[in-house]
Amino acid sequence: MGGKYEIVCGERRWLASKEAGRTTIPAVVVSAVIAVTCLLTGRIRGALLAIAAVPVAVGLCEVLIKPLVHRTYIGQVVYPSGHTATVFALAATITVLLLASLIPVLWEP
Repeated sequence: MGGKYEIVCGERRWLASKEAGRTTIPAVVVSAVIAVTCLLTGRIRGALLAIAAVPVAVGLCEVLIKPLVHRTYIGQVVYPSGHTATVFALAATITVLLLASLIPVLWEP
């Protein structure tokens, strides 16, 4: 292929997003925004969760879950997706932070 990439699957989705002028926001940017917001509001544990959630989720997906499921495509283990793990980790982080802010503080150290 001479140093070029070939889209194996998802070409229609890629072309549609390119035509619509859409761009993606990297998970590291979203995690950083959540962490900075937590730090500005004094939620140190929330910042640590935001920083650690995506790498831990992707690591577990790649090291533990993919080998267990072992679904391959063109010789590579592809399921579950690291993208899915990333989105799930971000959604879980936001959910935990929002729910934690609704629960009254019962005990303060």
